[in-house]
Amino acid sequence: MSQRECAIGIDIGTGSSRAAAFDLGGRLLFSQAEEYPLSYPRLGWAEQDPEVVLAAVIKALKDLTARLAEHGYRPLAVGLSSVFHSVLPLGKDGRPLANCLPWADSRSTQIVNAWKKDPAARAWYARTGCPLHPMYLPGKIAWWHANEPELFARTARFVSLKEYIITRLFGLPWVDYSVVSGSGLLNEEKLTYDDDVLTALGIGPERLSKLVPTKTVLGELSPEWAAATGLPPGVPWVIGAGDGALSSLGTGGVTPGILTAMIGTSGAVRLASPVPRVDPKGRTWCYHLTEDCWLLGGAINNGGIVYRWLRDGFVPDALRSYDALNTAAARVPPGSAGIIFLPFHSGERSPYWNADARGIVFGLGLEHTAAHLARATMEGITYRMYSIFQALEELAGPAREVRASGGFARSALWLKIMADVFGRRVYVPTVSEGSALGAALLALIAVGALPDLKAAAQLVSINAAYEPDPENHTLYQELYALYTSIYFKLQDEFAALARFRERENKESACH
Repeated sequence: MSQRECAIGIDIGTGSSRAAAFDLGGRLLFSQAEEYPLSYPRLGWAEQDPEVVLAAVIKALKDLTARLAEHGYRPLAVGLSSVFHSVLPLGKDGRPLANCLPWADSRSTQIVNAWKKDPAARAWYARTGCPLHPMYLPGKIAWWHANEPELFARTARFVSLKEYIITRLFGLPWVDYSVVSGSGLLNEEKLTYDDDVLTALGIGPERLSKLVPTKTVLGELSPEWAAATGLPPGVPWVIGAGDGALSSLGTGGVTPGILTAMIGTSGAVRLASPVPRVDPKGRTWCYHLTEDCWLLGGAINNGGIVYRWLRDGFVPDALRSYDALNTAAARVPPGSAGIIFLPFHSGERSPYWNADARGIVFGLGLEHTAAHLARATMEGITYRMYSIFQALEELAGPAREVRASGGFARSALWLKIMADVFGRRVYVPTVSEGSALGAALLALIAVGALPDLKAAAQLVSINAAYEPDPENHTLYQELYALYTSIYFKLQDEFAALARFRERENKESACH
């Protein structure tokens, strides 16, 4: 059998890593995923074992390459996508000194809150494109400095999960501009580490990775790693970008006017810009894809993870499958019979950047069922996304359409809710693995198989479209106004409850 060419995209995510293969027309051939957990050792803390993540990447890739070989495909290139905002300390031997802190870790909240009162720290956003928030690396590195000074002193290099995997597979201390643009450490105008931020953290650039473009070819795997992954010799790896940026590419959203909306474990809304831009109100971030494509956007902590929380803990056994729960929720009218759900379960990011906020169910009555709560959860998460949509349109101009990706794009009900809340047509690409496809497409550009981003985006095909209903949009506008009002009226209460949690956390740590 003659071999056919394909490209592989590896997406290193929060709860799983996926290896997916695509033909040169952007069509999905095969996909393999391996899951892994987050651990929550204390309130507000989240950690991840980087060795478990590396093993998952290798396992997913090995399973994928076996299927490719069976069907006569040869990879032309491999591209890497990874979650933003992770960090772990490496010793001089390149091995972890502690677990990785993912985006969900908020142990540095007090440090970041103090920075918000400091004019010098507040000025970082204008240069880095990253608002002051515990998910970004400055707070996490500062927390280690303040609370684990010996570990901080022993750390040779602070790296993301992606950098750790590159270090292990290739021995290269490199990071792409995209991943670091989501760290809070990069001066986006100069494309260098920001001197003021590093000085405040007490580190120099030698304790960080070398900055390289997203189309940089890492090289080939060693014979040992090639055998472990099942890849044939000679396949080039491309460093790639962050998952959100590559999701925009993989859904065709790399030109102005096309909004991309992703809801997986978390969620994000993005608009493309040819140059980096920051919001005067500090509501959004700005991340890098390539030298002439930046993604303006915002992200929410509480996406599909909240829907799963509801399913696992609060619905009867008959509704424990997503299909059954979605079917029940679809029978509930828009507006969920007056329930307004504010999904701030683990604090929140864009556009309010309030790590102290917590979840609220408003309007609950005896007439409501698990199905009402399920639909209200979908609506509440979509309201969160809509608040970012409003900020982006104010900053970058109107969006004419939405491209949807992530787990929610498999739910016709949720997609219709988004169309009605946003008042825009929502398109669903044929390939749901947007970040993996984006990684594969960027790899093809890097090795010369595709000319540019525009040509890559044209390979994205559309599977379905959802039209907004004007009456439903009007109803949701009314409920969204209530949703926003409830949130802003409870700022003092959020702060008071955060102080209570912090006290309880300290007391539990002493026992």
